Amino acid sequence: MSWISIDEALEHILKDVTALEPESVPLPAAAGCVLAQDIVADRDQPGFNRAMMDGFALRSEDIQEAPATLSVVGEVAAGDVSNQRIESGQAIRIMTGAPVPDGADAIQMFENTRVSGDQVIVEKAVRAGQHIAPRGQEIRAGEVAIEKGSVLTTTRLGLAWSMGASEVQVYGEPRVAVLTTGNELVELTATPGPAQIRDSNRATIGDLAIRGGAAVVGTDLVPDDKAEIRRAIRRSRKGVHVLVLSGGISAGDYDYVAECLEEERVEARFYKVNIKPGKPLWYGRRGKLHVLGLPGNPVSSFVTARIFLLPLLRRLAGRSRIHDLRLSMPLLEAFKGTGSRPTFQPAIVDWEQQGVRLGKTHGSGDLNFFSHGNSLAFLPPNHADFEVGDKIDVLIDEESLVG
Repeated sequence: MSWISIDEALEHILKDVTALEPESVPLPAAAGCVLAQDIVADRDQPGFNRAMMDGFALRSEDIQEAPATLSVVGEVAAGDVSNQRIESGQAIRIMTGAPVPDGADAIQMFENTRVSGDQVIVEKAVRAGQHIAPRGQEIRAGEVAIEKGSVLTTTRLGLAWSMGASEVQVYGEPRVAVLTTGNELVELTATPGPAQIRDSNRATIGDLAIRGGAAVVGTDLVPDDKAEIRRAIRRSRKGVHVLVLSGGISAGDYDYVAECLEEERVEARFYKVNIKPGKPLWYGRRGKLHVLGLPGNPVSSFVTARIFLLPLLRRLAGRSRIHDLRLSMPLLEAFKGTGSRPTFQPAIVDWEQQGVRLGKTHGSGDLNFFSHGNSLAFLPPNHADFEVGDKIDVLIDEESLVG
């Protein structure tokens, strides 16, 4: 198979992919899930003209000039309803969240008043509507409050709760298995030998999968042995939607993954993508099972998982947005030009200066350098040296907003 472009690879991966079957769950258990239905407002919010400050409900026309003295004829707290109608020259003491009594069209907060017996002296003028949230200001009954495909974040969960959505339809959670291959790899708690490294790819791929809305249901470290790799593939593919393998996918003497996958009747859709880092990328299908073979170098594995695995998982999870946000931002420092392949480079977005800095990496094994970036820059191929102020595309996700 010849090299294909990044867009062609994504087209192959996402072709005919739909969200998993939805299920009905109680709202408290739906936090972090993806909605398979619109959440519709069952009532106006607020459902009444609501006081936004502690103070006095009054008629704005009575306070054309300040100070003005009004008679206090009652009090209404949050959760109560006043049956009194405010007439000219009157005011009602009111608390935040309470319904505004009939006849009142403004609220003056306590700090701008003085109470004297059964009268209140309003020391500052008010305007109609001041400190009142009118009925239906936030949303009207029957309007869509949260769209299908949205992740139930903390605030959306609270909004759905306020709509009385006690049971919601959410998409199923994609199940992922991650295999890493290589005789040079050892487990987290092991002490690496002179030619060994700890296997970090299961950690980075697994975390990306979780952030893509998936559950990682199995991981395994497999040596460069054909029989072992085939057994691990057979064992790991059961009951999962996506199988990810890292390492053993290039053209070396001990790179058996592609061969083993084809022997396990996984149909190859493409092999090798015009991308840097991460050219040796393999994708195939066996029925509904998606299989991704990623490069073994830690940075290559991370980049290709983010560019190709994340959109697949987000699509399976039913998310409306499957690609990271891409912004065009100016460079704050000059940077060397690119070679013949489209390149993804670790970058640091400086939100205060509204620009981006690129740094020099020591290759596709330099996870240390990548860990200091907060975003991923895309550099087009065959580009001359970049100057300060040149615009480049930067991929933004939630990691870009933390230090």
